Amino acid sequence: MSNRLIGMVGECFAKEWLTKRNWAYASSEQIFRGKNYEKIEFKLDIKRILISIPEEFQLEIKHICKPHGSIFTPYFNYDFLVCKVASNQTRFLEDPQEDDFLWIEVKSGNSVPSKAQLRAKSKTSIPVKICSVKGFSNMSNDIFTEFLELKKMHNSKEDFPYSEDMKWRDF
Repeated sequence: MSNRLIGMVGECFAKEWLTKRNWAYASSEQIFRGKNYEKIEFKLDIKRILISIPEEFQLEIKHICKPHGSIFTPYFNYDFLVCKVASNQTRFLEDPQEDDFLWIEVKSGNSVPSKAQLRAKSKTSIPVKICSVKGFSNMSNDIFTEFLELKKMHNSKEDFPYSEDMKWRDF
């Protein structure tokens, strides 16, 4: 399976996990293309929820969502900005709390955070979580996803322990 396809499958697992726990998500690319940092449209399953962004996060979100690389192959610091919402959330969320937001980076296999991601973490007040999806390169029944704190990785096996009994892990 190609790395691009593995990444796409990993993002699908992350979106499903987030949706089931009422975390609405917006991709960094979508945020950048929308160029509106005051109100961002998040997705929760098939719902679209327009969320007002606290003023203290707007400049940070603009900076973190700025793409790197070429215009033909841009890459972003993190995959998603997520916001905790109620399961019966309507179309608008006007007053989210500061601790309702997280940055999410999806990693598959034994991928580790890049230096750019570690630098970006030092510039953000919004917590960063790594969604580590393992076990699907051979499409076995042992697929699991875990969310971990982003930290400098000295030994990837130590920082991302692989365990057969680990399944979906709450934040």
